[in-house]
Amino acid sequence: MILKRTLITLYLSCILRLIYFYVCIDDTQKDIDYLVKKILNLRLFGNDDRKWTASVVDQACEVLCLSQITLYHSLKGNRLDFHHAMAPQQSQQFYQQFLTTLRQQYIPEKVKEGRFGAELVVNINNDGPVTICLESPLAQKPLKTETSV
Repeated sequence: MILKRTLITLYLSCILRLIYFYVCIDDTQKDIDYLVKKILNLRLFGNDDRKWTASVVDQACEVLCLSQITLYHSLKGNRLDFHHAMAPQQSQQFYQQFLTTLRQQYIPEKVKEGRFGAELVVNINNDGPVTICLESPLAQKPLKTETSV
């Protein structure tokens, strides 16, 4: 769901993988189900000999979820436009729905969460040449993230 609106950051503590995905105002439980399945089963881990062989489930990783509802935007000229982002109350409910689904399909004690709406300072050491974007195939249409100036 990368081309979507609310950002939930997942920190996978096994080998420090980070997944970002966005949700939009019209996303549903079907989108959550798809993303949770991918997050838990995507082969992101390996060793020096073989990469991309193990998933979060295979490695029994912890998953830290941090919501960030203001990162989705579009550009209108030189201004940021957030009007497609979910309203805070709706996005908080969606975030809780996502966490509930993730805990139901994984080991509940391994799913950690940050406080919704908290101001975050995130430091990232990007290690590797790969960035993986997850987008629900249920998305109606790709969203513009930039308009012509």
